Amino acid sequence: MNRYCLFVVVALGAQSALTQNLPKIQSFESTATDNWSFSTNPPAYNANNDVWDRVSDGGQYFSAAPDGSYFWKFYDIDEIPGIPEDKVCHLTFETVDLASEEECTVSFDYCNRGLDKEDYMSYTLAFDNSNGWTSASEVVLPKHDDSVSTWFTVHTSVPAEAQYCRLRLSAKANFSADCGGFDNIQLKEGVVKQPQMTIVSPVNGAFFENSASNVTIVGTSTNLVGVMVWSNTMNSVSGAIAASSEWSIASLPLGEGQNKISLTATNATGLKAVVELSLLRGRVLAMDALGRIVFVAFNSAGDSFAFVALKELPAGVVLLFTDNTWNGADFGSTEDNLVWSNSVATAAGTVVICYNCHDSKIISNNLGVVVSGKLNLAQDGEEIYAYCGSVRQPTAFLASISTANSNLKGTGLVYGETAVAISKTPASQYYHGARCTQKQWCDYLPLINSAANWSKTADATESWGDATRFTRVITATVIMIQ
Repeated sequence: MNRYCLFVVVALGAQSALTQNLPKIQSFESTATDNWSFSTNPPAYNANNDVWDRVSDGGQYFSAAPDGSYFWKFYDIDEIPGIPEDKVCHLTFETVDLASEEECTVSFDYCNRGLDKEDYMSYTLAFDNSNGWTSASEVVLPKHDDSVSTWFTVHTSVPAEAQYCRLRLSAKANFSADCGGFDNIQLKEGVVKQPQMTIVSPVNGAFFENSASNVTIVGTSTNLVGVMVWSNTMNSVSGAIAASSEWSIASLPLGEGQNKISLTATNATGLKAVVELSLLRGRVLAMDALGRIVFVAFNSAGDSFAFVALKELPAGVVLLFTDNTWNGADFGSTEDNLVWSNSVATAAGTVVICYNCHDSKIISNNLGVVVSGKLNLAQDGEEIYAYCGSVRQPTAFLASISTANSNLKGTGLVYGETAVAISKTPASQYYHGARCTQKQWCDYLPLINSAANWSKTADATESWGDATRFTRVITATVIMIQ
């Protein structure tokens, strides 16, 4: 690298001529290390709680400066005298000659909180030696809510062909307590490589039967050195492993329901890689699973169905639906299975509808989520069993609907009580009986499971017939006091 003798006067608020010699640093400490000069528009100001200035105290809003004792802060800056017409404030850093450099990185720390819709923080990088900014690309920084007081780091690689580099940091905040800051601005040799993590297995959204209490996560990483931290919000477990190029987390405990697993690793330069993984483990229902739901619609032409919960389904419950043949002991393996779950509790009386179950690409539902699987319903005689447990081996049956008087042996289900048998035709049918007349939820079971209370839908393409929720009759108890 060619070296030139340059005498550079570094002062806050003064922008020098074209400079070289990396690294360029500005951490607002007013020391010799701070050699990346900048200008301010408007000039620095700090009065009446309106701040656009170098400060040493984040006050009640921010943690300490990430580098040294000082940082550049803005607070309610729309009231500052001399502010530009658009009320956007800028820190403009001197142009640096990169003719002899091949790989460079620009980095800085920032923080903000309480920024409204019209507020923002941004940075603009230009790779020329002009004075204009209209042709440069501006990047708006993320906004953080009032609970966040930490600092974040931005790293940006300078294109290898760049001959110059100049930087502008901008902020707009139009109300009290809308504030933020910049610190530790650097231009240095070398390219910072972003760390990456990839989950090899299991796949995101994978379903584990209720007998599976743990899982092994296997993955790979690049540009990561140090410790990888993982946590599972479902059961509040956490741990850490070394962040190597190939890694595995053995026997990570799964809770019943939706497991949200977060993996975070930080490399030597402070860059983070975060991966979120959602895994579903079957939730075992209590012994009263039988009759907890009941089918209220069936459409073999549209591969759709609906059921109503007659008792609350807790958050994270996993229900399996299959049109497999039941032999009295287990299911066969020739038909499909559909796995449904809910992230929040499903209240009693709620009707859940699943449409287009034959195609995983277009399957949809009004509540919960179809985690996996599909159903192709035959029009010449079919059944759907609802159950908990493993795919082939149920631990508890909940309900059944059949157009073929299917086998209920060993299920505990009874036609007319917890299962319904309807005719093969028409293809689309639904329960059309009372939905607001019973005192107890269980009183709806014999009504819904009676074929006499089923009717065809107005259109064969309909899959639900009536999605109105069920309610109970609440009667007042009158006590006579004499």
